[in-house]
Amino acid sequence: MATQANEPSLTLSKFFNDEKIYTPIPIYLPQALTAEQLTNFPAFKNWLTRLLKNFALQDEATHRFHARPFRLHRIDVESVVWFGPKPGFVKLQAKVQNYEDDEAKGLSSGEMAKKGMLWIPGAVFLRGGSVGVLNQPKSSTPTPTPTPSSREEEEEEEEETYTLLTIQPRIPSGSLAFPEIPAGMLDGSHNLGGKAAQEIREETGLVIQESEMIDMSALATSKVTLDPSSSSYSPGKLSSTLHEDIQNAMYPSVGACDESISLFLCQKRMARAKLDELRNKQTGLREEGETITVKVIPFSELWREGGRDGKALAALGLYYSLKERDLLPAWPVKPSERENV
Repeated sequence: MATQANEPSLTLSKFFNDEKIYTPIPIYLPQALTAEQLTNFPAFKNWLTRLLKNFALQDEATHRFHARPFRLHRIDVESVVWFGPKPGFVKLQAKVQNYEDDEAKGLSSGEMAKKGMLWIPGAVFLRGGSVGVLNQPKSSTPTPTPTPSSREEEEEEEEETYTLLTIQPRIPSGSLAFPEIPAGMLDGSHNLGGKAAQEIREETGLVIQESEMIDMSALATSKVTLDPSSSSYSPGKLSSTLHEDIQNAMYPSVGACDESISLFLCQKRMARAKLDELRNKQTGLREEGETITVKVIPFSELWREGGRDGKALAALGLYYSLKERDLLPAWPVKPSERENV
């Protein structure tokens, strides 16, 4: 871990990105990181803005923490992973508590608890948002002169539904052949559908259009709010009280990481020959350390083949829940004329 300075590298006061700061926030940086690099890092900027915005809701009398509001008292940036000249990942400790340090002097933890003096664990790994894509191609082999029997065979063949996995080294898991659905970081982009289409192209070689992307995460969560004034359950209804600002996405490790993953579905009819071209295709951006092999599997086997990938399992859960409620659009009636592999 980089050496921290005795004095803060910068102190935020009054406002950050138009959000109110109630208590000055000293920030301590490792020597290699400048204040400008940190505050311009999209993941940090988005995280701190959202945190301050949601903390401000504590001003409302109906907020469950109104009597003793939590404040952000300090940030210690412990380490940085660089993507070239810019921060890529940042590990920090945020000091969050509902009391001032002077109030706690001479008190035991039990005495503090009786007074309602609480703190919240603030270890945060910042990496920003991501997208994941559940591909669902159906194969289609046209018959030059259909006969009754060949039409029946074609209809049966068109019902063969597949999905695409990327097989690639994932060092944190200790694997050189980890199976997962295509995914990628947003890099500050808010164009989720376009980024999802880009990741499909880069990781599988399949060219699709942004309009073919179905945001399953948004379909599932856009009408469900995080209401800090009440824990009551109202399915499908917007709360009329307090609404926290939060992404309409899946948070895979919310106890330690800011990452949110928007899960998309791409349903596509493909000529059998085009689908076969994807099998075992070698893809990935070598300049970014990607070495990917495409694996085509029956969609019915994704729960098994992709069972180690949290994105795949979450996407499957969303897919079947949305399908059961008839919230997914109809399948394309024929292979796309823009189809390209």
